[in-house]
Amino acid sequence: MAMPDLLSATKILFFSLYGINVKVEGSNSSHCLAELTRDFHFFINASSYSLPISSNKNYTIKLSLQNTTDLYNILPDKAAKEIHSEYVVYEDKNKSGEKIRWIDYHGKALLKTKEKKYSSEAILWCNDPSLTHELAYLYLLSRIGVFLDKKGLHRIHALGFQNKKSGALVLIPSGGGKSSLALELLQNKDISLLSDDSPLIDRKGRLYPFPLRLAFTSHASMPDNLEQKTGRMERRKYGVKKLLSIKDLPNPPASNASEPKFLFLAERHGSKKIPRLRRLHKYEAIHALLRDMVVGLGLPQLAELVLTKGIWSLPSLIPTASSRTLAAANLVQKCQCYALELSHNSQANAELIRKKFEESRT
Repeated sequence: MAMPDLLSATKILFFSLYGINVKVEGSNSSHCLAELTRDFHFFINASSYSLPISSNKNYTIKLSLQNTTDLYNILPDKAAKEIHSEYVVYEDKNKSGEKIRWIDYHGKALLKTKEKKYSSEAILWCNDPSLTHELAYLYLLSRIGVFLDKKGLHRIHALGFQNKKSGALVLIPSGGGKSSLALELLQNKDISLLSDDSPLIDRKGRLYPFPLRLAFTSHASMPDNLEQKTGRMERRKYGVKKLLSIKDLPNPPASNASEPKFLFLAERHGSKKIPRLRRLHKYEAIHALLRDMVVGLGLPQLAELVLTKGIWSLPSLIPTASSRTLAAANLVQKCQCYALELSHNSQANAELIRKKFEESRT
C-alpha cells in the first residue's frame, strides 16, 4: 500500500475549514501525521479548491501526539467517572479550575481533553501507529462536528455529490458501498464529490463540500492504478479499511455550495441484478433524515466526546437537534425523493442515478 506523498520528517500539520483552525503535532508521529494529511487533503490544500470559508466565530482545535512507556503514571489519582467496555473515563481540574477529561482505552491509549466554548485541546498518548491514527482521526472529526453544528452546518451520514451544480444525497447504511458508488459516479466528468460519507447541510437545506479520504472495505475492488495508491486503516471494531486520497480521484471534488435536487434512500438487495428507483413521498424521507442527520447514526466520531455527561448531555444537545431538524426539513422540501433498490453491480447503480439527472433536464 502506498503512503501519502510526505516527508517522513513531518512534525506539524495545519489546516482550516469553515472557520475552524486545526493544529496537530507530534515529534514521533510522522506516520500518523502523514495519514491525517491523506484524510484531510482537501482542507490542507483548500486554496487550490477555492473553498468557501466562514469568518464568523472562529474555533480552534489542537491535538498533540505523544508516546509513553506507562500510561497509568499519567492518569490522575481519581476514581473512575465512567466505565465502559472500550474505555474508562476520569475527570479532574487543572490549577485554573478548568475541567480535564481523561479517556483510558484500557492501557492501549490515553486521551486527555480540555474543552472551551471556542476551542478544544487534547493530548493523545499511544505507541500503536494504527490506533493512534484511528483515535486522532475520530477525535478531530468529533470536535470539528461540534463546532460545525454551532455554525449551522450539519453533517449527514450519506454520499453527497454535484452534477452540473445540482446536488444529490444517497443515504446508504454503514458498509453499504458509498465509496464504491462514489467512484463509479465520478467516471462521469460532470459529477464532483461533496463527500462519500458526511456532506454538510445548512439550515436552508443547501449542500456544502466536506470531502475526506474515501474508505473501502478490504475486499472492495477498484482499478489497479487506484489500488496502488491506497493506504490502510485498522479499526478496533470494524476491521481493515482501504483509504484513497481525494487527490487521486478521477474528478476534483466540489468546492462550492449547491442546491439539492435528489434524495435517494438506498436499500441493499443481495440478489437484485438490475437496480430500480421508486418515487417516495417527502414524509417517507423524514425518518431516514432523523436517523442519519438529526441523531447522526453512522457519523465517524467518538461517542465519549459527544455524550460527556451520559444521558445528562441530552438537554444541552437540544439546540443542535433543533437546528439539524430545520436543515433536514428544508432539505426535503427542495428534493425529489426516491427509494433506490441497489443491485450488487456498482456500475449499474451509478448509471441509474446518472440517467435520473439526465431525465430531469429534458
